[in-house]
Amino acid sequence: MDADDPDAPAPDEWPAVGVVIPARNEANSIGPTLGALDQQDYPG
Repeated sequence: MDADDPDAPAPDEWPAVGVVIPARNEANSIGPTLGALDQQDYPG
């Protein structure tokens, strides 16, 4: 779906995505951050 047009039809095939998480001195927050990313629902 297009975030600018919520009524747009879903694509036939969702593209693959990659995630880059810039992190430095993030020992206290990297676990919850990765957990939140893992919980996302992306059909691709």
